[in-house]
Amino acid sequence: MIYLLISIFIFNLAAYFSPKHLKRQEIYSTALFSFLLGLIIDVIFALRYQLYGYFEQGSN
Repeated sequence: MIYLLISIFIFNLAAYFSPKHLKRQEIYSTALFSFLLGLIIDVIFALRYQLYGYFEQGSN
C-alpha cells in the first residue's frame, strides 16, 4: 500500500512539473469535458438502467 501511495505522489509531481504544450484554455476545456461526460454517464446508468442501487432498500 505504501508503494502505491509513493508512486501516485511521484507521478503527480512529475505531471505537475513537466513542461506542458497545451494552452490553459485547452487544459480546462478537456477537464470540463471529461467531468461532464462522467457525470452524464453516471446519471444515465443510475436513472435509466438502475445500476447504482447501493443506498436503496432491497438492493444487492
